[in-house]
Amino acid sequence: MMAKKISGVITAMITPRAEDGPVDDEAVKRLVDYLVDSGVDAIFPTGSAGEGPILSLEEKKQVIESVVEAVDGRVPVLPGIACTTTKDTVDLGRFCDDLGVDAVVVVTPWYYALSDDALLSHYSTIARELESPIIAYKIPQCAVNDISLDLLDKLSKLEGIAGVKDSSGNIEWLSRAIMMHGETLSFYGGDDRLILPCLSVGASGHVSGSSNCFPEEVVGVYRSFVKGDLDGARRWQQRLLRLVSLFPRGKENSAIREILRYRGIETGEPLPPMGILSEEERETIRSTLRRLESGA
Repeated sequence: MMAKKISGVITAMITPRAEDGPVDDEAVKRLVDYLVDSGVDAIFPTGSAGEGPILSLEEKKQVIESVVEAVDGRVPVLPGIACTTTKDTVDLGRFCDDLGVDAVVVVTPWYYALSDDALLSHYSTIARELESPIIAYKIPQCAVNDISLDLLDKLSKLEGIAGVKDSSGNIEWLSRAIMMHGETLSFYGGDDRLILPCLSVGASGHVSGSSNCFPEEVVGVYRSFVKGDLDGARRWQQRLLRLVSLFPRGKENSAIREILRYRGIETGEPLPPMGILSEEERETIRSTLRRLESGA
């Protein structure tokens, strides 16, 4: 189990980079400070929003180390450590163990369709080899492989498995999983359109990509919910729904960066082959933000 209970808003942090591509440590510090000052409860680097699947092992290590240094113990850090092989995932996890992270997040292996037995073996090996608590990550629409309720039942019996991040958008699955294992595992939603529904069925918090650039709204949903202000939580969720509609499909990462740029935080652009906004799309985002700020 986790040494400290991790709950609330967990920002799936983008990877700030310099114009020529490498990780920009100074920009990492500026973004981390902005997020912590905005009230997020934890930072999740090198996940989907952080381009984890397309970063090399060495790049992932650089990002994680930079984030841990920038956070400096203010909030928990939960790096994504999933690699294309079990061995590399373990190697990266050991690196994170040495940094003293609070947990690691491991998405199911991607591309090759695997049996539940193979997935269980993958997670069992990682759990056996690492000291850090492990949050399994369910996102079948991207990773191909899913975490079934049967597999979850087996994972729950492994020492070192502490929770599940569910980005599937399947509220019924999340409800059943929490009903079955909510006493022993922590559960986190991962679809920003469904923060309030995930919390309402018992999630401990939410892993949010849009909280990079809209932390007030995401924090507002969570804080209102835990205070029992459901009307307030609904208003924040509805506002967030309108804001994330600014993200063109396939260019969400670039849109987050453009909104941060508008707010004075330069983070560069995502790595190819990820989509980059056109100038017309950038102006649409900027003009919409100006209109919202003016109250129009």
